[in-house]
Amino acid sequence: MVDDVIKQNTIKSGPNAGKVRTMDGDIVEPTDPRLTIEHQKPVVEHCNEKGYNSTRQVRNDFYNDKSNMGLRLGSPNNADGGRMSAAGVRYRQDLGPNYSK
Repeated sequence: MVDDVIKQNTIKSGPNAGKVRTMDGDIVEPTDPRLTIEHQKPVVEHCNEKGYNSTRQVRNDFYNDKSNMGLRLGSPNNADGGRMSAAGVRYRQDLGPNYSK
């Protein structure tokens, strides 16, 4: 899966061909150790909207959907998580009637 996400974000032509573009517009080598894979729609949002009341298959499909994944550098990714936490975004603790393990 990692290779697929890197491939879908690899620049194909021009002076940066072979490098990858992050969701924030950074252009780096695909081997840059700062790269992380991030869901474009945060997992916590999906869990709070649908995941709390869905089957394991639905949750797995969301989590593994490569079209919802992009690359970010670690620092901005961590900073966004901190901002969400500071804003009170948390995983809901209840489970709906359609939830299955």
